[in-house]
Amino acid sequence: MLKYQPEVDGLRALAVLPVLLFHAGFPQFGGGFVGVDVFFVISGYLITGIIATELREESFSIIDFYERRIRRIIPALMLVMLVSILLGLILFLPYQLVSLGYSALAASLFVSNFWFWSHTGYFEGVGHMEPLLHTWSLAVEEQFYLFFPLGLIVLRKLRLSLLPAVIFLFGISLVSAELLISYRPSATFYLLPTRCWELALGGLMALGAMPRLRSPSARDAAALAGLVLIVGPVLIYGSDTRFPGLAALPPCLGAAMIIAAGKQGGGRVVDLIGSRWPVAIGLVSYSLYLWHWPVFVFSRQLLASPDLPPNWAVGGILLSGLLAWFTWRFVEAPFRNRALMSRRRVFRAAGAMSLLVGAAAIGATTGVPERFDSRTLSLAAGREDVAPQVLTCIERRANDRACRVGADASPSFAVWGDSHGAAMGSAFDLAGRARRRGGMLFAFNGCPPGIDAPSPTLTPPDQVQCRDRNRAVLARLIREESVDTIVLVAFWQNYLDRSPARLLASLTNTASTLRGAGKKVVVLANLPIPGHDVPWVSALAEARGYPAPMPLARPPVDSRLSDLALRSGMTLIDLSDAFCREMVCPVEQQGMLLFVDGNHVSNGANVTRIAPYLLRRGVL
Repeated sequence: MLKYQPEVDGLRALAVLPVLLFHAGFPQFGGGFVGVDVFFVISGYLITGIIATELREESFSIIDFYERRIRRIIPALMLVMLVSILLGLILFLPYQLVSLGYSALAASLFVSNFWFWSHTGYFEGVGHMEPLLHTWSLAVEEQFYLFFPLGLIVLRKLRLSLLPAVIFLFGISLVSAELLISYRPSATFYLLPTRCWELALGGLMALGAMPRLRSPSARDAAALAGLVLIVGPVLIYGSDTRFPGLAALPPCLGAAMIIAAGKQGGGRVVDLIGSRWPVAIGLVSYSLYLWHWPVFVFSRQLLASPDLPPNWAVGGILLSGLLAWFTWRFVEAPFRNRALMSRRRVFRAAGAMSLLVGAAAIGATTGVPERFDSRTLSLAAGREDVAPQVLTCIERRANDRACRVGADASPSFAVWGDSHGAAMGSAFDLAGRARRRGGMLFAFNGCPPGIDAPSPTLTPPDQVQCRDRNRAVLARLIREESVDTIVLVAFWQNYLDRSPARLLASLTNTASTLRGAGKKVVVLANLPIPGHDVPWVSALAEARGYPAPMPLARPPVDSRLSDLALRSGMTLIDLSDAFCREMVCPVEQQGMLLFVDGNHVSNGANVTRIAPYLLRRGVL
């Protein structure tokens, strides 16, 4: 067996604390997510060391291996999952509880990384309300340990060296991660093939793939460099970092260097990492990791806000620490004690807990809507009131495909936009039918209309698709002689805040090109933006008897857009006139919500507000 290294437990503290601070919302720790990568390296080091030692001693047993994994992972995980489902039953709206139920089923089968890969993104707002989002990392680990020990056994039976095989696994996975991060960022983040290099790196440390550090000063230098490689990304990285390709290498190498320095004798830096308090935090780090995220999610639910105030964030960290200690003391430790829990008792208990959690999760997938009155359910269902074009007309490829809107006639107008264009699709459909005009709709999420328009929220490959898509659409609009009116729709403020110069230049060039082809160019702008998830906040307010969300203040027209429209000959239409009375803009009209989230209009808003406004203003 591996000799106990206190600095490894101390390294766990260096892994879990940045994750907590990042998830608590402290902006100084925007790269705290790299703590998960440090955990992967530690896990790969410890598990590979145990397996390699037992294979060498011919004492390795698959049953013993998985028994250790069950003792380590299952009891605390099942407790946190069960408590999360119970709290979800009390606090969550039906659609939230449904998602929690399915994610709990996925987590209990250790496939939650696949669930969250297909349903959300780690850095996206919707994921911040998933109590079990963090279980994706446990799924990656357990999938790794489903195959890795078997591979090592086969290599041992064939009398082949383990080290070259693990080096190959490390290299092919890392290269794959770097190649795919730009094209499939979510899959690269969540799935095993592009993550297993981090566990393999820890395995390389266990197998001795490290230079010899002969002096204490050399080991101190290596450990100090390792600290810098971990802390630096924690402070520098953010949600816009291309991760986990080569950007994940520095914190992983940092963890490996600290492990190597400790294994070869250590020094003052290693002793500091392995001192009392880091080790104490490291001992409860697994339970601390399990508890902190549900604590933050349910805190947000209580506040009906995606952001935690500093006092709530600090309180959440302290509560997570308290729950972690109790779980370590009364759940983790007893289950690891073979004198208290025999193998048979552990397997039976793990099976019973899994069945209990599974039953609770299946029950949660119904949403249990009878917990709420009809008004609350109606408000929560407002998130589904999207224009049909949102479901059928969003294009993510570089072509000039259009959706037909308006009357069944040759197209005489076109709507060109990002997701806001699709969200307003039924308004243009209704207005076009009223005017007996046919139209075309071009929509691409995160891609504003225009020549070389900026798309800062997209991945690099999607930015290329956006550029090529816009060029194809522009060419088609110029070719379509029957189309005389082009309406540009986008979340303009989002792009003006991020890339103002590029956006204004793009609009200038686009307007010049279209007007040169004899087209009328209309820009729909100044939509009131709630900035909060309207159905979520409104439904929670109704359920708890709180006052309904306050109306929005009428937004001023951005002078940059109005000046540009005046110079370029475009017609600027102020959408706030469709929503606001004087300086007040409601988010609800006679029980119907006007937004389906924090910035997209509902289909009801299209019918009652936008379509009539388009007709009044003579846009079509």
